[in-house]
Amino acid sequence: MGTLVTLSGTLSALILAASVGLPKFVVPNFPDLTVKTRRTSGDWRSQVSTLYVKGARQRTETVNEKPTRASAINWTVIQQCDGKRFFNINERDKLYTSHEIEDWSERLKKARPVSLAQMSGAEVTVTIDSIDTGERRQFEHYTARHVTATRFVPGLGASTPASVEETDGWYTDLPGLGCQDPASSGFAWLTGGTRQDRFQVTWLGKAPRGYPIEETSLRTEAERKLSAK
Repeated sequence: MGTLVTLSGTLSALILAASVGLPKFVVPNFPDLTVKTRRTSGDWRSQVSTLYVKGARQRTETVNEKPTRASAINWTVIQQCDGKRFFNINERDKLYTSHEIEDWSERLKKARPVSLAQMSGAEVTVTIDSIDTGERRQFEHYTARHVTATRFVPGLGASTPASVEETDGWYTDLPGLGCQDPASSGFAWLTGGTRQDRFQVTWLGKAPRGYPIEETSLRTEAERKLSAK
């Protein structure tokens, strides 16, 4: 079984595998590299992200291909690991925010723990099955692996809706990406509704993914299926 972590505020839905610690802040030294990734979700959403890394700095530009609404916002994120600073840039409106990059261990020290008695939502067991197919593909100086993953979230009596997410992609390791060590790939965020559900994670397969070179995901929510009938 996974480890259940219950914290207030923005950390209320942080799920960690039992064998994985919190990510640590690092200052990488990347060679020049550009990676363009298209993410598709079903047949209704498509995004193209372009990652640029050089030394201790990273830039990610995200463009929405579908839906092509005039209101769609394209984002740029700049991470300066050597200066412990990141910037979120709204390209459409020419706006940006700047924040300090904070170590996760320091962030947890500032968080206010929430007891199980305070949580009004149901207990939700999330099952994740991540499988390495054994296929490999060369990408410049990196080797990409083919990994499929399925995540089941039962939602009976819970604020979090029941869903199944299927992901298929090619991934490579970029140690230090996001100013974090590789351990950061072991945790995930789960968002719920207005109540605080109690999450536990069960891992059937633990094949690591990494940075997506190609990735296709399909997420189905039980509530949406029922409403469509």
